[in-house]
Amino acid sequence: MSTVADQVLVLANPKSGASSGRGLVSQLRESLVAHNMHVHICERLEELSARTAQLAAAGTLRAVVAAGGDGTAAAVVNRVPRETPLVVFPLGTENLLAKYAGASRDIRATTETILHGKPQLLDAGLAGGRLFLIMLSCGFDAQVVQQVHADREGHLNRWTYGKPIWRALRNYKYPLIDVEFGDGIGRERAAWLFAFNLPRYAANLSICPQACGTDGLLDVCTLARGGSWRGFYYLIHIWLGRHQRLVDFRTHQVKRFRLSSVDQVAYQVDGDPGGVLPLEVEVLPRRFTLLVHSHGTHDGSGQHGHCLDR
Repeated sequence: MSTVADQVLVLANPKSGASSGRGLVSQLRESLVAHNMHVHICERLEELSARTAQLAAAGTLRAVVAAGGDGTAAAVVNRVPRETPLVVFPLGTENLLAKYAGASRDIRATTETILHGKPQLLDAGLAGGRLFLIMLSCGFDAQVVQQVHADREGHLNRWTYGKPIWRALRNYKYPLIDVEFGDGIGRERAAWLFAFNLPRYAANLSICPQACGTDGLLDVCTLARGGSWRGFYYLIHIWLGRHQRLVDFRTHQVKRFRLSSVDQVAYQVDGDPGGVLPLEVEVLPRRFTLLVHSHGTHDGSGQHGHCLDR
């Protein structure tokens, strides 16, 4: 007896997206049902994990859809086996993974990806026992992310970050971060640190365009000096694409590294609060499966998704 993979699970994060997001999830469900798919919408990760295991064992799972932001996609990957086909349906604020993969809120395109998408095995980062898909950072922006989520009452948008950014500009002390690299590279000290698995960052800032999600490495970028004025100086150079020429900018490709500080320094993963240092970070090669459109991918920046087809 043949087995048909006709089951689709959707994790719909109730905190991601405006009220229109719920309508889009319903429209996606109707489109899939019209193509003879059986769709179940989950709002709890525990339910998603159990159903994924059950359907995968039966050979009937077509895909798991992360309907939300980057945090929703990361939450799914943290709960399902690496071979589980993941489709991103972007309802969050930045949707960096969706931009990288060329995914959109278009119902027809998302349905096509679920039915006929091409599986791509991508690396993931592991920080403090938690997987991240895009990037990790610690310092100023992580402090902002931590404050945003502490104050969160509903759907986030770019305006939500205004007060926390202003508060951090006034109060953040820019403590130094000690970085101990693996792979025989040595040690470094910096005020800003970013570690990229994929070449995406908020507000379309291109901090590490050379990052590749299939090379089995993380790209760690550091900026040495603290202070708000220095931060503006760095930001201008990032906007202009000149930051990697600065004498206090460093970048390393590594498999693992350790972060610590004598002060309390926050870190964030994929736009969600992670905790405070110290922290052990490593890359897990080919850790998750992303379904992308069969006609190619586009990362939203005018170029095809970097390294997806390597």
